[in-house]
Amino acid sequence: MFCLSGLLSYIYPSDTANLTAALDTHNIPYRFLPNTKDIWVRDFMPVRTGSGKLVSFRYEPSYLKNDPDLRTDFRKDLAPQLGLPVTYSNINLDGGNVVCSPSGARVLISDRVFSENPEYPSAALVYELSVLKLYAEPLLFQIEEGEPEYQEAKRPLKFLDYFVGVPIEDIPKNSILREFVGGSCFDV
Repeated sequence: MFCLSGLLSYIYPSDTANLTAALDTHNIPYRFLPNTKDIWVRDFMPVRTGSGKLVSFRYEPSYLKNDPDLRTDFRKDLAPQLGLPVTYSNINLDGGNVVCSPSGARVLISDRVFSENPEYPSAALVYELSVLKLYAEPLLFQIEEGEPEYQEAKRPLKFLDYFVGVPIEDIPKNSILREFVGGSCFDV
Protein backbone atom coordinates (compact mmCIF):
# COMPACT_ATOMS: atom_id res chain seq x y z
CA MET A 1 0.00 0.00 0.00
CA PHE A 2 1.34 3.39 -1.03
CA CYS A 3 0.75 6.02 1.69
CA LEU A 4 0.29 9.72 0.96
CA SER A 5 -0.09 12.64 3.32
CA GLY A 6 -3.66 13.83 3.77
CA LEU A 7 -2.31 17.35 3.24
CA LEU A 8 -1.10 16.63 -0.28
CA SER A 9 -4.43 17.23 -2.01
CA TYR A 10 -4.95 20.50 -0.13
CA ILE A 11 -1.51 21.94 -0.87
CA TYR A 12 -0.99 20.52 -4.38
CA PRO A 13 -4.43 19.57 -5.74
CA SER A 14 -3.52 19.28 -9.44
CA ASP A 15 -0.30 17.37 -8.73
CA THR A 16 -2.21 15.03 -6.42
CA ALA A 17 -4.80 14.41 -9.13
CA ASN A 18 -2.04 13.56 -11.63
CA LEU A 19 -0.27 11.28 -9.14
CA THR A 20 -3.38 9.38 -8.10
CA ALA A 21 -4.44 9.02 -11.75
CA ALA A 22 -1.06 7.43 -12.52
CA LEU A 23 -1.35 5.13 -9.50
CA ASP A 24 -4.87 4.14 -10.56
CA THR A 25 -3.73 3.51 -14.15
CA HIS A 26 -1.09 1.08 -12.88
CA ASN A 27 -3.37 -0.50 -10.26
CA ILE A 28 -1.15 0.61 -7.40
CA PRO A 29 -3.15 0.78 -4.16
CA TYR A 30 -2.78 3.93 -2.08
CA ARG A 31 -4.35 5.73 0.83
CA PHE A 32 -4.25 9.20 2.32
CA LEU A 33 -3.08 9.43 5.92
CA PRO A 34 -4.91 11.91 8.13
CA ASN A 35 -3.09 13.63 11.00
CA THR A 36 0.10 14.26 9.02
CA LYS A 37 1.67 17.66 9.57
CA ASP A 38 3.80 17.68 6.44
CA ILE A 39 3.53 16.18 2.96
CA TRP A 40 6.87 14.32 3.09
CA VAL A 41 5.60 10.99 4.42
CA ARG A 42 8.90 9.22 3.80
CA ASP A 43 10.56 11.43 6.40
CA PHE A 44 8.53 10.22 9.39
CA MET A 45 7.16 6.80 8.39
CA PRO A 46 8.83 3.56 9.57
CA VAL A 47 11.64 2.02 7.55
CA ARG A 48 11.19 -1.58 6.38
CA THR A 49 14.21 -3.74 7.16
CA GLY A 50 15.58 -6.51 4.99
CA SER A 51 13.67 -9.03 7.11
CA GLY A 52 10.42 -7.14 6.47
CA LYS A 53 10.12 -5.65 9.94
CA LEU A 54 9.25 -1.99 10.44
CA VAL A 55 11.47 0.33 12.50
CA SER A 56 10.22 3.79 13.44
CA PHE A 57 12.87 6.36 14.29
CA ARG A 58 12.46 9.53 16.30
CA TYR A 59 11.70 12.35 13.85
CA GLU A 60 13.04 15.65 15.17
CA PRO A 61 15.22 16.99 12.33
CA SER A 62 17.27 20.09 13.05
CA TYR A 63 15.88 21.84 9.98
CA LEU A 64 12.43 21.80 11.65
CA LYS A 65 13.72 22.91 15.05
CA ASN A 66 11.84 26.21 14.78
CA ASP A 67 8.79 24.59 13.14
CA PRO A 68 7.64 21.82 15.51
CA ASP A 69 4.14 22.07 14.04
CA LEU A 70 5.55 20.51 10.83
CA ARG A 71 6.88 17.41 12.63
CA THR A 72 4.68 14.33 12.49
CA ASP A 73 5.26 11.99 15.41
CA PHE A 74 4.57 8.56 13.89
CA ARG A 75 4.10 6.85 17.25
CA LYS A 76 1.55 9.41 18.49
CA ASP A 77 -0.06 10.75 15.30
CA LEU A 78 -0.25 7.72 12.99
CA ALA A 79 0.56 4.41 14.69
CA PRO A 80 -2.77 4.11 16.54
CA GLN A 81 -4.80 4.39 13.31
CA LEU A 82 -2.52 2.14 11.24
CA GLY A 83 -2.05 -0.68 13.75
CA LEU A 84 1.29 -1.75 12.27
CA PRO A 85 3.74 -3.99 14.17
CA VAL A 86 6.57 -1.48 14.62
CA THR A 87 9.83 -1.50 16.57
CA TYR A 88 10.67 1.96 17.92
CA SER A 89 14.16 3.41 18.03
CA ASN A 90 15.21 6.55 19.88
CA ILE A 91 17.77 7.39 17.19
CA ASN A 92 16.80 10.67 15.51
CA LEU A 93 16.63 9.87 11.81
CA ASP A 94 14.84 11.55 8.93
CA GLY A 95 13.57 8.73 6.70
CA GLY A 96 14.41 10.88 3.68
CA ASN A 97 18.07 10.29 4.57
CA VAL A 98 17.70 6.51 4.32
CA VAL A 99 18.26 4.81 0.98
CA CYS A 100 17.39 1.13 0.60
CA SER A 101 18.56 -1.17 -2.16
CA PRO A 102 15.88 -2.30 -4.62
CA SER A 103 15.67 -5.65 -2.82
CA GLY A 104 15.27 -3.88 0.52
CA ALA A 105 18.08 -6.01 1.94
CA ARG A 106 20.62 -3.17 2.19
CA VAL A 107 20.45 0.35 3.60
CA LEU A 108 22.54 3.50 3.46
CA ILE A 109 22.07 6.27 6.01
CA SER A 110 23.45 9.76 5.37
CA ASP A 111 26.08 11.34 7.60
CA ARG A 112 23.39 13.65 9.05
CA VAL A 113 22.84 10.93 11.65
CA PHE A 114 25.90 12.25 13.56
CA SER A 115 24.74 15.85 13.93
CA GLU A 116 21.14 14.80 14.64
CA ASN A 117 22.15 12.49 17.53
CA PRO A 118 24.57 14.37 19.79
CA GLU A 119 23.42 12.25 22.77
CA TYR A 120 24.92 9.14 21.17
CA PRO A 121 28.66 8.58 21.20
CA SER A 122 30.05 8.99 17.70
CA ALA A 123 31.80 5.67 18.16
CA ALA A 124 28.47 3.84 18.32
CA LEU A 125 27.27 5.49 15.13
CA VAL A 126 30.65 4.97 13.44
CA TYR A 127 30.40 1.28 14.32
CA GLU A 128 27.04 1.06 12.59
CA LEU A 129 28.34 2.86 9.51
CA SER A 130 31.34 0.52 9.45
CA VAL A 131 28.95 -2.41 9.26
CA LEU A 132 26.66 -0.79 6.69
CA LYS A 133 29.69 0.09 4.54
CA LEU A 134 30.04 -3.53 3.47
CA TYR A 135 26.46 -3.48 2.18
CA ALA A 136 26.29 0.02 0.70
CA GLU A 137 29.55 0.16 -1.26
CA PRO A 138 28.85 -2.71 -3.67
CA LEU A 139 25.48 -1.17 -4.52
CA LEU A 140 26.92 2.31 -5.02
CA PHE A 141 29.78 1.00 -7.18
CA GLN A 142 27.20 -0.50 -9.54
CA ILE A 143 26.11 3.01 -10.57
CA GLU A 144 28.07 3.82 -13.70
CA GLU A 145 29.38 7.15 -14.92
CA GLY A 146 26.77 8.75 -17.16
CA GLU A 147 23.82 7.54 -15.07
CA PRO A 148 21.85 10.39 -13.44
CA GLU A 149 22.59 9.02 -9.94
CA TYR A 150 26.36 8.80 -10.48
CA GLN A 151 27.32 12.17 -8.95
CA GLU A 152 25.07 11.56 -5.94
CA ALA A 153 26.57 8.07 -5.44
CA LYS A 154 30.11 9.47 -5.31
CA ARG A 155 29.36 11.52 -2.18
CA PRO A 156 28.48 8.61 0.15
CA LEU A 157 31.29 6.53 -1.37
CA LYS A 158 33.78 9.23 -0.43
CA PHE A 159 32.25 9.46 3.05
CA LEU A 160 32.34 5.66 3.57
CA ASP A 161 35.99 5.61 2.54
CA TYR A 162 36.82 6.93 6.03
CA PHE A 163 35.44 3.77 7.66
CA VAL A 164 36.88 0.30 7.98
CA GLY A 165 34.25 -2.33 7.25
CA VAL A 166 33.07 -4.56 10.10
CA PRO A 167 31.87 -8.05 9.13
CA ILE A 168 28.37 -9.12 10.14
CA GLU A 169 29.78 -11.93 12.29
CA ASP A 170 31.09 -9.26 14.71
CA ILE A 171 27.66 -7.74 15.35
CA PRO A 172 25.85 -8.91 18.49
CA LYS A 173 22.61 -10.78 17.74
CA ASN A 174 20.68 -8.31 19.96
CA SER A 175 21.86 -5.18 18.11
CA ILE A 176 19.16 -3.09 16.40
CA LEU A 177 21.56 -3.05 13.45
CA ARG A 178 20.77 -6.75 12.98
CA GLU A 179 17.26 -5.70 11.92
CA PHE A 180 18.87 -4.22 8.81
CA VAL A 181 21.56 -6.77 8.03
CA GLY A 182 19.82 -9.94 9.26
CA GLY A 183 20.42 -12.47 12.00
CA SER A 184 18.60 -10.71 14.85
CA CYS A 185 17.69 -12.71 17.94
CA PHE A 186 14.47 -10.70 18.36
CA ASP A 187 11.19 -11.97 17.00
CA VAL A 188 9.33 -8.66 16.68
